[in-house]
Amino acid sequence: MKFGEETVPSLSLNLEKFFMRVTIYNKLLLKKYLFGLCMRESMLLKDHIDEMYEILMKLRDMDTKLEVKDFVTILLVSFFSSLTNFVNSLSIGR
Repeated sequence: MKFGEETVPSLSLNLEKFFMRVTIYNKLLLKKYLFGLCMRESMLLKDHIDEMYEILMKLRDMDTKLEVKDFVTILLVSFFSSLTNFVNSLSIGR
């Protein structure tokens, strides 16, 4: 194909490949953001879980797997401080 004769689908595919490149740096940034995520006091639980899920889907698209038990651990740690007693009681099974 000569320059200037690209079709829309081929341009779209090339752009997608360019912007969806998986790099170690991108994975690290997403994991850092996921592990550092903290629920704000004014935030709804659903919104917080949706935000975490969005990050997990991006990581999944980069072929990074996270087990359910790890996700639950990260979620519990990310709750705001007023839920500490709730999280502690879940941890020890009471």
